[in-house]
Amino acid sequence: MVEPAVSIVNSGAVGDSKSGHEVAAAYVDYLYTPQAQDIVGSHYLRPRDKQISAQYAKQFPALELFTIDEAFGGWQKAERTHFAKGAILERIRGN
Repeated sequence: MVEPAVSIVNSGAVGDSKSGHEVAAAYVDYLYTPQAQDIVGSHYLRPRDKQISAQYAKQFPALELFTIDEAFGGWQKAERTHFAKGAILERIRGN
């Protein structure tokens, strides 16, 4: 499971206003509530909340999870091996 990153940034536009920041913060806070996680599961996305996830277990096969550290030796090594100039991704793309 790859959990999408969520953050609030000041973009120089709507997000910079006090009300825009408050709305964004409220949205991020809401994403991990049981109600929002139930919506996630009902749309065939894997909920992060363990109790909600259990309700949708039939939709999703069991996963064997791993970390970047375990599988690739950490982010710095993964970056050098897979994403840096001349690394695997660039060679696959033929750049």
